[in-house]
Amino acid sequence: MSTATGQERRRRPRIKSFHCQEQITISFGDGGSSHVEASVIDLNDDGLGIEVPCALNAGTPIFVTGVLQVGIRRKELSRRRAEAVRCQVAGEERFLVGVRFVEDPSHGSVAPVPAGAPEPASADRRDVLKSAAAAYYDGLANRNLTNVPYAQDVVLRTAFFPGGERTELQGRSMTFAFFDGIFPSLNGVEAIDTFYNDSLTSICARARISLKSGQILEVTDIFEVDQAGRIEKQFSYSIDPPAI
Repeated sequence: MSTATGQERRRRPRIKSFHCQEQITISFGDGGSSHVEASVIDLNDDGLGIEVPCALNAGTPIFVTGVLQVGIRRKELSRRRAEAVRCQVAGEERFLVGVRFVEDPSHGSVAPVPAGAPEPASADRRDVLKSAAAAYYDGLANRNLTNVPYAQDVVLRTAFFPGGERTELQGRSMTFAFFDGIFPSLNGVEAIDTFYNDSLTSICARARISLKSGQILEVTDIFEVDQAGRIEKQFSYSIDPPAI
């Protein structure tokens, strides 16, 4: 007979993890000094269902490190503070744990890595960079950038500005407000190719953006991405100025 501790009340349903989902690392204990590998069972924006080899009782503070497969084409780096909200025995040295993400007010939804937390061994940095660029182009295509991993103080320069790329805009809220204003002019987005710098801190992406006016833009975007997978700076260039 299985036993459970704690009660989990979800605000939205979770989706089953993809078959290609890799294991993630759960850190807990004093200063995050203990680490175990976890299999992801299901997930949503609020948390995860995981299987681990030890009990994590309800209320246990934890830290999630790894790569979450959140779509067929892209991965999203997750380094987040969380807490166990439910723990159920699943077998010998196997426990099913419900995990709820905890927002850090000083860092938004992505919290800093605590001392002793390991780097995600399976996280390919190129996947992290490509994920950031793909999230942006997917957001443009869907007229919704809320899933783009922008840092709170992101710096944006883009050819879509009235003053061109020399105009600088800073902050997530201002970035979202700006793009909300140009979404009605967009017709389609086609990502073409990506390139990385030697230090794997930036990705350069080429895309073709069609406007409802009939104009086709060949755009090059450079994204500077931090170790937590957040876009700190984005520079967008186009040979032909957009007619928006």
